[in-house]
Amino acid sequence: MIKTLTRLVAAACCASAALLAHAQPAYPSKPVTLVCPFAPGGFGDRACRVIALGLSDRWNSPVIVDNRPGAAGNIAAAYAIRRPADGYTLFLANTATDAINSSIYQKMEFDPAKDFEPVILVAKSANGLSSPACPPAPAHTAISPSTPASAALRAWRMLMTSWKTSPP
Repeated sequence: MIKTLTRLVAAACCASAALLAHAQPAYPSKPVTLVCPFAPGGFGDRACRVIALGLSDRWNSPVIVDNRPGAAGNIAAAYAIRRPADGYTLFLANTATDAINSSIYQKMEFDPAKDFEPVILVAKSANGLSSPACPPAPAHTAISPSTPASAALRAWRMLMTSWKTSPP
């Protein structure tokens, strides 16, 4: 008797869950905003527009790119975090907004580890160090993609030390 009652309750729960799921409107039921921390016309803006176009085609719904450049992405991130957490605002995070800015800015309106939920990796990008009209770096500070991280860090420290003693 108890097994039968348990099975009936479980079946009723499953049926009601299926009805509730069916009652949900299709996502997205309104335009989605993609907040871009870069100025229009640059690489980051282009990446946002390619993503928005792909999502628009897939969802048959508009995805609007909202450029909010400034403060190394903090302006866009703060704007995105103030929007409702309903899935209709996306934010193109980057190394600055996720890792670097918390070391540079004393006060930020958001905590990247707590306030944002990663969705997908969009791109990997290589960054290089360059400087116009600076003294040549010692030959032993050359860094390449195959350089181990510890050697790259030592080279970086030596380069910074040489620039401190003889600024560019």
